[in-house]
Amino acid sequence: GLWKLVEPAARPVPMEDLADLRLAIDASIWLQHFLKAQRGPDGTPIPGAHLLGFFRRICKLLYYGVRPVFVFDGPAPELKRRTLVRFDAFFSQIQKDGDRVRTFRAGLQQDLKSMDDRRRKEMRDTSEVTTEMIRETRELLAYFNIPYVDAPSEAEAQCVELERLGLVDGVVTDDGDALLFGAQNLYRNVFRKDKYVELYQASVLSRDLDLDLDHLVAAGLLLGGDYADGIIGVGPVLAKDML
Repeated sequence: GLWKLVEPAARPVPMEDLADLRLAIDASIWLQHFLKAQRGPDGTPIPGAHLLGFFRRICKLLYYGVRPVFVFDGPAPELKRRTLVRFDAFFSQIQKDGDRVRTFRAGLQQDLKSMDDRRRKEMRDTSEVTTEMIRETRELLAYFNIPYVDAPSEAEAQCVELERLGLVDGVVTDDGDALLFGAQNLYRNVFRKDKYVELYQASVLSRDLDLDLDHLVAAGLLLGGDYADGIIGVGPVLAKDML
């Protein structure tokens, strides 16, 4: 929901413009992506897919002169864990009640899909990304002499903190929560085939969409995310009208 709200402010930037930029990269998002996208015929993850995926992307970043700093997730914060527990309890209950499922699906299809997507995302976070995969990825980064950071909690939050401290020039992630943490320059869809990336700048969001940090946080609460369930029936258009 949040991306649909901020997409009008996205600016296409050619990969060449990223040369010499120090970018903090949410490594955990990459791990989840490779586990989901690269699977065998039986649906199980392909061994080593994460290493091959990281290798290819690292080579592309270095080719364009990007200076990456990778950030790995730490433990999920208590608030996020409580939200996930509520998601699991909710879906467990409605699966037992066929009539309730049909009622929800009839009028709130998009809300259910969004909640299910978040639940599945967190299940991937906790059950598929292993410590062995993280260790192997760190070893690969070491071979390239690329620095990495272990976040005390959320990787995207640590990426934003590195930017705030002036240690990096921007953040690379597909997790919109980075905007809520205060990212000033967020790069999304870095590996599109057209060799352009989407740049979201806090200054442009405030100027063109009247979405400063307070408004973004409020939108996150209305639309839902890792830390809040959101309000059923509230989508990007209604959320913008309410801000």
